[in-house]
Amino acid sequence: MMEAHVDETYAEGSISGGVNQLGVDHYNRLINELIRNGIEPFVTIYHFDLPQVLQEKYGGLMHQMFLGIGSPSMSQMLLHNMATSLGLPHQEGARFHKDIVHWDLHLDVWCPSVPVTLVVEQNGEIGIVLATKYFKPYSKSQEDRAAAKRLFMGPLVFGKYPQSMRELVKERLPTFSAEEKSLVKGNLGFAGINYYTSSSYRESELFLPTIHGPKKKSGNHWPEGLQKLMKYKKGRYGNRRNDRLPLDGQLKDPDRISYIARHLYLLNKAMKNGANVKGYFCWALFDDFEWDNYKRYPKQSAKWFRDFNDNNYCSAAPTLELNIHRADFPVDFFIGVGTSAAQTEGAVEEEGRSPSEDIQLVKELGVNSYRFSISWSRILPSIEPFVTIYHFDLPQVLQEKYGGLMNHMKDFSDYAELCFKLFGDRVRHWFTINEPNVLAQYGYEIGIAPPGRCSLPQGRCGLGSPPRCMVPVGPCNFGGNSSTEPYIAAHHIILAHATAVKLYKERYQVEQNGEIGIVLATKYFKPYSNSQEDQAAAKRLFMGPLVFGKYPQSMKELVKERLPTFSAEEKSLVKGNLGFVGLNYYESVHAKYRPPPPAENLSYSFDSWAEEKDMKDVPGVSENHWPQGLQKLMNYVKNEYRSPQIYISENGYGNPRNDRLPLDEQAKDPNRISYIARHLYWLNKAMKNGANVKGYFCWALFDDFEWGIGLSQQVGLYYVDFDDNYKRYPKQSAKWFRDFNHNSAAISRST
Repeated sequence: MMEAHVDETYAEGSISGGVNQLGVDHYNRLINELIRNGIEPFVTIYHFDLPQVLQEKYGGLMHQMFLGIGSPSMSQMLLHNMATSLGLPHQEGARFHKDIVHWDLHLDVWCPSVPVTLVVEQNGEIGIVLATKYFKPYSKSQEDRAAAKRLFMGPLVFGKYPQSMRELVKERLPTFSAEEKSLVKGNLGFAGINYYTSSSYRESELFLPTIHGPKKKSGNHWPEGLQKLMKYKKGRYGNRRNDRLPLDGQLKDPDRISYIARHLYLLNKAMKNGANVKGYFCWALFDDFEWDNYKRYPKQSAKWFRDFNDNNYCSAAPTLELNIHRADFPVDFFIGVGTSAAQTEGAVEEEGRSPSEDIQLVKELGVNSYRFSISWSRILPSIEPFVTIYHFDLPQVLQEKYGGLMNHMKDFSDYAELCFKLFGDRVRHWFTINEPNVLAQYGYEIGIAPPGRCSLPQGRCGLGSPPRCMVPVGPCNFGGNSSTEPYIAAHHIILAHATAVKLYKERYQVEQNGEIGIVLATKYFKPYSNSQEDQAAAKRLFMGPLVFGKYPQSMKELVKERLPTFSAEEKSLVKGNLGFVGLNYYESVHAKYRPPPPAENLSYSFDSWAEEKDMKDVPGVSENHWPQGLQKLMNYVKNEYRSPQIYISENGYGNPRNDRLPLDEQAKDPNRISYIARHLYWLNKAMKNGANVKGYFCWALFDDFEWGIGLSQQVGLYYVDFDDNYKRYPKQSAKWFRDFNHNSAAISRST
């Protein structure tokens, strides 16, 4: 259910965006439960889960801002949050548990950034995790011996890259400044070694080790390589998943038992020979990419590992390697299991996901430690906010004070600037006004939306064309002129948008590193025929003035003196101040030439000399839903309006609401899934053809109040039970959309 909310959390992936308290609470509960069960937490700060927003913002690892160089809002502050704020019980309920003393990082450049005072105050330790093998020289030649010397640790021990590396990579290898050398040298901390296999190397080639006898390798698994590496390791046997096996067959894993036991045996030998190894973590606690409430079943290896930690395991195995016990290791040696957030957490209970039965599973294994990672995006969320400043909610007092949109609204620019000041440090994407063409038509031509002004005869079709008239006009009880006021309102909206864009660009854009644009409601208008008149009738989009600084010539010829004009100053203000454009697209229609009859009242809609016709003749089109129309619309905008940056700001499917259906039936919405998937497919094709599209927003998150049609239509990915405290329930489309965003759902190829 989508009931979780984020009070003061803003999606930037960095400290300036705020800390998600629900995420902090989740990890606090996890850590507290571990400690209550006598299990030592080992925490990875960054485990392959860079927030996408930071990748898009400055290139992620490719930019020095990731390190916090010259930027107090990046990793220096991140680490201060994820190793200071998360480590110190500074404020009640707002910090991570004080007893975390083992922190590891998956990126070496972060280690030097950790304040020394924290290590002292918290009595902890910090290090880095390196993926490695034991590289066995293929021969005794000098070249093969040099080829086998490959480990990532050098800079953090010696403060410089190896000489051999500098000679080979040359100018492609970055250099450390004198200050950076001093920062890096000696700041390795401890080293976590992820060890699975060994390989043989000779100059320019990779070979598998040639090993014979009782210790022969299998699939590069050579336990003696761990002893040779002389560092601690964590291991697992990576067999392939086969879901066709019955459950009892899935639980039989003697190879994994052999793998772990043999590696522990030779690790113990390395320690007896002086290797400074302090712990061993078996990867992984359970099969990875476990989402939601999937059941866990102990394999034979889990039972063996439990017996090993209880010192109960007595092997009758034919090799000495398999006869290894917990008592063979020091009392203060850490034996544990590990997982990472990105591979195992899922989204149960959203940001505040509760510790599951997994801690009980850890306890049952008899281990004294558990390695897990904190999800960067759970603590510093990376859901990017796109904010609409004005979405059909003009204050009534301004309507009464000066007629609202019928006057040039200085108040809008004041309101927009207040938003930039209050939220612009966290919001980087602004929509000024939602659907100005709808505001003008619905509010000032057909009178079905506030302020309800119109002058058309009552009963005439307002939306659609007979016989499919969706909404009749009016009633026009509040005055108005349907032939002039829509143009005046639209004119003032254009000026209001351009003024806000100019203000943002001049005062805020550079400092806040954001962008600004407008949202237009549109359809793809497919010419009804190849006639010149029908071709002209299909060219109907609200974008022209904001790109070219003037109304289209055809519009000036049709509307004549009823069309407002821009002064020279206004032309300069408007031209080029489109910003990006958000397009709300739901359907396509035929556009057919039709001049108004001589006796017809003049109006905004009829001035285009076009009528909309259903696309019944187009194969595969239902209810005017033609996904290919989205591709054609993108191509049209690209070619006609200088290829602006586009967001599909709304796209979705509505179906009649039927509260008599049971809940499980309410959740079934295959048509919505098909609609979204097909539109995404054609949008992707448009992008491959050069359309400058930067984002897609599915409308809507949950069933809502759809203006003139009220609650009669369901448009959401989540069903809302209006009779039971507005509870939200995920529909099938919500689950499909989640899988799509996790790359596990395919887009339909149907047209």
